Amino acid sequence: MVTFKIHNISFLLFLLLLFLGSRRRRISCEKISKEEILKSIPQTCTEDKECSPGNVCYKNFCHRIFYCQNNECIEKENGMSFNETITQDNYLDAKTTDLILESCPEEARKIEKCFTRFCSNNSNCYSNICQEGTCIANSTIETTVCTLNHDYTGYHCTKPDFEKCKKDKECYPGFCNDYHMCSNEQRPYLFYALLKIFIISGVAVVIIAVGIILLLKLRVNKNKNENKNKSKNVNLPSPTKMVTLIERMNESEH
Repeated sequence: MVTFKIHNISFLLFLLLLFLGSRRRRISCEKISKEEILKSIPQTCTEDKECSPGNVCYKNFCHRIFYCQNNECIEKENGMSFNETITQDNYLDAKTTDLILESCPEEARKIEKCFTRFCSNNSNCYSNICQEGTCIANSTIETTVCTLNHDYTGYHCTKPDFEKCKKDKECYPGFCNDYHMCSNEQRPYLFYALLKIFIISGVAVVIIAVGIILLLKLRVNKNKNENKNKSKNVNLPSPTKMVTLIERMNESEH
């Protein structure tokens, strides 16, 4: 009987721990529209506890961060996180109980150019797609991150790391890389693009210079030929002189 009670107590404690753990990790995920965020006035503060859980008070403003799928957004809080440093070498070990906010384009994951923290099912990912242990971006949805403006007067929204892009200015980390993903690393192809422009410009200059030299050479040769023809014409006697010369030769023979 005592043993049975002990087992019951242990079981109840186990259930209590599970309950408390689930409450601790519960995420509200309250939805807010992007329009509401862009119209909202930044929250002032004097210390972190005045801000939403997981956000900090800096320069008397709560630095709230919102992640959006198209127009539907959630505020980043405890229990959700973004990690842009994951690579092929460490993604299997990068496990978390947080909601994984980062996601990779499917084509970038297939060629092993993008990884997120390890996921085991769709519910681990903000994108709600988990493939090969990586959160995959939903190609029909645009993900953006909304943060405070530099002057703290409002919010602006840009694309987070790994989101598809065409230009640097679209990206929150600042750069749109070779694989058309937002990245915090400057595009390596800029160097090669500049080098290509330099090489093409150099070749063009050489071709133009060679063309000018050949034209000058042709003109010089033409002038030489014209001068030679002129000198030949000068040395040859005129027809009248030729007739006079022949008549004199005939007279001398008589």
